[in-house]
Amino acid sequence: MKYYFINRFPGHEFDLSGRYSLQRGELGNKDFIFSLRYTFRMNVPTQKIADYTTLSGNIENLGVRKVEGIRLLLGSHLSITDKNGNYIFKNIIPGDYVLEIDRSSTDINDISTVNIPASLALTHKENIFNFGMTGAATVQGNIQFTEADNQVNFAQYPIKKDKKRNDNIIVEVSSDDLIFRKMAVIGESFDFTYLRPGDWKLKVYRNGLDKRFKIPIDTQQFTLKASEKKKITINVIKQKTEVKYQQENIKVSYNDARRR
Repeated sequence: MKYYFINRFPGHEFDLSGRYSLQRGELGNKDFIFSLRYTFRMNVPTQKIADYTTLSGNIENLGVRKVEGIRLLLGSHLSITDKNGNYIFKNIIPGDYVLEIDRSSTDINDISTVNIPASLALTHKENIFNFGMTGAATVQGNIQFTEADNQVNFAQYPIKKDKKRNDNIIVEVSSDDLIFRKMAVIGESFDFTYLRPGDWKLKVYRNGLDKRFKIPIDTQQFTLKASEKKKITINVIKQKTEVKYQQENIKVSYNDARRR
């Protein structure tokens, strides 16, 4: 026969057991065993708990109305800048994060001096990330179309002109690692908004345009200032159509049939 008694408390464990046996035909030979076991669990972690880190920085005012009250998001964490543009995230587990700006907390024409959202690796005890806010620039372009009028006619018949159609080109603006493209119709205007101040390059692609159309200047470089609206003109010229007539010499021969 066996008996068990177990009493458990948080972190403590008592195990009491007993066994009594009597063999057949041997009443005087009795066997009784008693045991007690005590266990203490310390709950010590086997792995080291990761240290916390912080991310702080300053948003410099480069001509915007204010840098106070800007909401910054870092994963599930939130920080709001003070009147001087300072912010801080505390008690962050080390790792890779993406820093974002809540655009509802800034003016519609404000733009950061660095690419936001920004990927950050928080590996140090204290991490610092500074940037600025400035006014976004705009490029307003116009595609000026010119067509030659002095076309040559043949035999008093006017040359048939192409039906009006919307020929288009591709306009690209680029700066560092930023590239923006737009499809623009010849003879109409286009624009690029919310551009970061700095050096930019404009490139025009023909996009399968007929070879009769010439673009004298297909590349331009310029510098945008904060909140600037820069106007650019792209000239497209349609070359005149020439019809040439080459008259061949007429050869006349006379054959005299001889009688035999």
